[in-house]
Amino acid sequence: MKRGRRLDGYGHGSTRVLERQVRGCGVGVLGVLLLSCAPTQVVPIRMDPAPMTVFVDGRRVPEQDSRQVELKADRAHVFLFKKEGYQSEQVVLRSQPGPERPRLEPDEIVVQLIPLEGRKPGIAVSLDPIEEHEAE
Repeated sequence: MKRGRRLDGYGHGSTRVLERQVRGCGVGVLGVLLLSCAPTQVVPIRMDPAPMTVFVDGRRVPEQDSRQVELKADRAHVFLFKKEGYQSEQVVLRSQPGPERPRLEPDEIVVQLIPLEGRKPGIAVSLDPIEEHEAE
């Protein structure tokens, strides 16, 4: 059986270049498989007032999924909670090494947004004009 020759980047023929490419490809596929098998953790979320808009790592979480999220536990995640009329809040979950696998801390998120000053929900303010009287 005849081995094929392949030109390397310098114009030289080499069968080793082809062998290296095949071996490198196998390592790449294995790396992708290992990366996709990263441990996950379900993180419950309690929020007040509900509902509110939740973002994880810059991506919006659908409202029906905003009570708990499943995340890769081998890296940190940034949460952003927003609701009109309230101050936004950011929460960072950090990955901590564990005896068997990494864990996210805190393992539960509790968020209570604070109303913006002067714009408290449910309070309507109306002002009547003041009539000026002439001085006598």
